[in-house]
Amino acid sequence: MYYPYLRGKQFELILLRDKAEFIAGNNIKPIIEPVKSDFKSLTRAFKVLNEKGVNCTLIVNPQAGQEPVKTSHILKELIDDSFKDYRNLSIGYILHAKSKISDLIALIKKYDTFNFSILHYGYTNGKEVASAIKNFDNIKNHIFIDGFAGKLYQRHLKKDGIKRVLIRDGFKPQRKNSLYPYSEHFSDLHITYPDEGIDGFGDFLIVGDDYTETGGPAYAVAIHLTYLDADMGIRGEGESAFIELLNILEAKREPSGIPGLYFPRRPIQCETRRIKKLDDFPLPLPEIHIWTPSTLKDEEIWLPVQTRRGCPMDCSYCSTAAIEGRIIRKYQFHFKSFLGDAKEALETYDKTLKVLGKEKALMEALACAFTKAKACPLILASEENTKNLRTLIRTIIWYVEEYGDTAPALEFPNGVIASELEFALPLGTKASTGEDYLIYGKLDGILDLGDELWIRERKSSRSTITSKSFYLKRYHPDTQISTYDLAGSLLFPDLRLEGVMIEQCQTAVSFARFRRHEIRRVDAQREEFLRDIKVLIKQAETCLLDGYMPKNEKACDANFGCDYRKYCDMNPLSRDIFMQSELIRIDER
Repeated sequence: MYYPYLRGKQFELILLRDKAEFIAGNNIKPIIEPVKSDFKSLTRAFKVLNEKGVNCTLIVNPQAGQEPVKTSHILKELIDDSFKDYRNLSIGYILHAKSKISDLIALIKKYDTFNFSILHYGYTNGKEVASAIKNFDNIKNHIFIDGFAGKLYQRHLKKDGIKRVLIRDGFKPQRKNSLYPYSEHFSDLHITYPDEGIDGFGDFLIVGDDYTETGGPAYAVAIHLTYLDADMGIRGEGESAFIELLNILEAKREPSGIPGLYFPRRPIQCETRRIKKLDDFPLPLPEIHIWTPSTLKDEEIWLPVQTRRGCPMDCSYCSTAAIEGRIIRKYQFHFKSFLGDAKEALETYDKTLKVLGKEKALMEALACAFTKAKACPLILASEENTKNLRTLIRTIIWYVEEYGDTAPALEFPNGVIASELEFALPLGTKASTGEDYLIYGKLDGILDLGDELWIRERKSSRSTITSKSFYLKRYHPDTQISTYDLAGSLLFPDLRLEGVMIEQCQTAVSFARFRRHEIRRVDAQREEFLRDIKVLIKQAETCLLDGYMPKNEKACDANFGCDYRKYCDMNPLSRDIFMQSELIRIDER
């Protein structure tokens, strides 16, 4: 049986939580040494481990770090409180060179309802330990750290009913990442542990026993992989090479000529590939995320992919941008948002409601949502619970339940449904070239409330929606809302539209909440808004003709700060030099 030794860092706890079912089914018994005084992540991980029946050990006297977590804090917050009913939890106690046996005995007596695991980590008198604990029947494991508990020491601690485990650090750290070899021996203890006269084995994974609380980006990156009879690997930008490899393996051909492909203890086949435009990457597309080879007809293999490509920030304490580059490499094409897909599905419902009826119109809307989401990897593969396909479908269904029988979209005399109305309207002012200025856009539709008609504007938010919420206050006034209202009054002067009706949807993990909010407008407000637009257009045209656009310094801090504010703060005489060296013009890509 395998006893991995983990320090309770966030990513290690996430690993335990996400793989709890696998751990339970493969006789893995993790040992966790807390290194953070905030136990939120630790509590979440142990809750899942307990639910899955994973036998694990929590060390209550940590030694890692410059200021180890206090034993009293762990006992009070976890053993006496959060974990008091966890029967698959074993209390771990480290016996190091300065330990007092009396402290261990006092703890065993106090928590006699818990099983104990003693970690022998430098204590030298094995005979004394054996004598002190011989009458306790809640000690279940002796865990020996290789190099800190010799064979003679271990000999004193043989007793029926108590398992003996050897943990060996197989990781060989190097001074620099660039010094790591392609392949080296890690451990064979998983095969040879019976020869050691013990019942289980463990290690410190691929981070080793040395613990440090500091660190940062390195000039060379070493990816440590442990493998049992692994066939091959890919180094470098492997997204496209990975797809090539899968296709070759599915076709049952010999892998060759793939950039970055290597076999253990052999040199790389071809030089690694660098892809300059992320548009050319095959991942993360949904049909690539899920690969089903013909040899496994009923089984899906999920292939998670994580990439990191530069950093746009220039933090003084971090060297990531200097190493990876400051030019963020991202997709050029636009992914439709969660709200965009929901809107298109609901527009389908509006257009088919009167012809098909509520139930069939809903099915058409759901079919539209599935089609749109399939073409949008960010929706289909999203891990954000409020913006994934499941939430999208639920939101549409709940919306129809809320408003499906009332306030349908207006039907014009010619039978056309007033939904998804695009417009291009002259503003009544001309450019210096003599051409008309136009106002472009698209209305979600016109809402028919019987005695009142409204411009419909659908919006989605995770914010709580109330009549006094900040989310709604920001639309009084708002350029987008005023533009829609103006366009509606110019397009349909005979309808006497009341203004804009915002249909807000608050999406959450387990519910969707809806609210309608009226924004009334009168003709005097519309005339004032139109006059303001004309003045602003003339100002912008003057700037364009003069070849100079003044800065709006008030906007620099909007939305948590503009990414380009550092350039605006530079000496204008040298600004162009810095921008040319650090940025790429769109038309040059």
